Amino acid sequence: MTDIADVALKWVHLQKDQHDKCGRMTLRQIAVLGLVADNSPLDFGVLSNKLGLTKPVTTRAVSTLGRQGLVSQDPNPNDRRFRIVSITALGLEFRESLRLSADAL
Repeated sequence: MTDIADVALKWVHLQKDQHDKCGRMTLRQIAVLGLVADNSPLDFGVLSNKLGLTKPVTTRAVSTLGRQGLVSQDPNPNDRRFRIVSITALGLEFRESLRLSADAL
């Protein structure tokens, strides 16, 4: 099996394992969660640039994660026109469970 097939198979197993906990997550949402967890708090523009995504696409991913309680959005204290994204305690817990699930595969 190729490396890409191994990764895809692991992803399928991770989605199955995590579905009951937080619903199906896209790779994009997991990437957002990981970046926010590692760099929290993070400005939307910086997050978009690091992901190589447009701001609307990033906003959709962050909004979905926010509805699940994994991240929070707040006004940037330096410029209230912009928002920053922070990881929540549930987000950190969920990210750790993803990591443990991936390590177990």
